[in-house]
Amino acid sequence: MTIDLLTYQPKSCDYPNFRNLMSKYGNLFNQKFLYISEHNSNEITPDIDSFLIPEYTKLGFTYVEPPRLRVAEEDWCDFAIKAMLEKSKADTFLIIHPDFLAEDFPLLIAMVEHELETSDLVGYTNGEYIEPAFFACKRKSYNKSCKDFSARDGFDHCNYLSKNMMDKGMKIKYLQGLGLINRKDFYHLGGATQAYIWGLTMDEYRREVDYVSLWWALKKDVPMNQIYVDRVSKIIALCKEKFPNVNPETHWLRRFF
Repeated sequence: MTIDLLTYQPKSCDYPNFRNLMSKYGNLFNQKFLYISEHNSNEITPDIDSFLIPEYTKLGFTYVEPPRLRVAEEDWCDFAIKAMLEKSKADTFLIIHPDFLAEDFPLLIAMVEHELETSDLVGYTNGEYIEPAFFACKRKSYNKSCKDFSARDGFDHCNYLSKNMMDKGMKIKYLQGLGLINRKDFYHLGGATQAYIWGLTMDEYRREVDYVSLWWALKKDVPMNQIYVDRVSKIIALCKEKFPNVNPETHWLRRFF
């Protein structure tokens, strides 16, 4: 089995923890693809894609440019994933968000590979359907589906697609179904991008988990853009005031960094 990794992120945000992870374990994948999306683009955080693309390229990622101008009616997530799938030739693909964490990443990938020998789709869920934070799918199974990653009809991204695959009788497996435990073996931060964008001005975007993850991000031995470092340092200072009794070095999230 060959697995291609697909990830996307906005132009203005970095995820040093993820880049550090890929520097160690990127060789677990056949090919790795990066799409820089316009989602969460804003006038608050400057674009740093001119820094991000070369850094990911050094890690063996293929940067995928938008194949054309996306029209307003097209879902940005569906558009990004399909652009990468056009380049992917592996028999399996893994969509992963850069804020998805695993205590033992190689073991997680090995378990998913094993499960995909008999399943069509394996992934993360915080409800009933598989989320794009970790979405591992056989290409031939995807080709039999509706092929729609978009948020539609009340479903979030990838939820509509995973429901469609369920309705067609395909075998779907949650990470929890592999014996893995949320917050112990894996964890999806969710909202990490919003914490970076709004963490300086809006208290509700300064969560305890954001404080810990951003603190560890600045500790990683990877090149960093100074715009990112300066902004995160200020957010960390505000989080430290909000959570004076939280120690990132002993926090339960520590296992993932």
